[in-house]
Amino acid sequence: MRFLWIDSLCIVQDDRQDWTDQALAICKIYGNAFLTIAATRCHGCQDSLLPYFDRRIRGSDETGNQLEVALHFDCPHLFSSGSKNALYPLLGRAWIFQGRLLSRRVLHFGLDEVFWECMETTSFQCPLGEASIQ
Repeated sequence: MRFLWIDSLCIVQDDRQDWTDQALAICKIYGNAFLTIAATRCHGCQDSLLPYFDRRIRGSDETGNQLEVALHFDCPHLFSSGSKNALYPLLGRAWIFQGRLLSRRVLHFGLDEVFWECMETTSFQCPLGEASIQ
């Protein structure tokens, strides 16, 4: 890709005039983007796009053999009802709605998985398998 647009870097934060100037170009920016990457699980710019989750329990059995068990926590998908604002704060912002509508392809980084949105389909990758909504 030739260009990378990062909202928090390309729009001066807390500058009303810069926001007004840049907002005029948002339709063109998102509408012409090859891919929009959304940190959907993040509360702010200090959060990591790719969090580290250690979902293993380690211990030993009665004979002293080391055991390790990987856990899967049931987490609502991005497109589940009731999950949006509490677990995915980015979706509660008005300008994100605009970006989702204008973008041809959106790759969302969720709590435990990556979600895909485009004009044809919406898909998510569950740790227990893949699913798709058409």
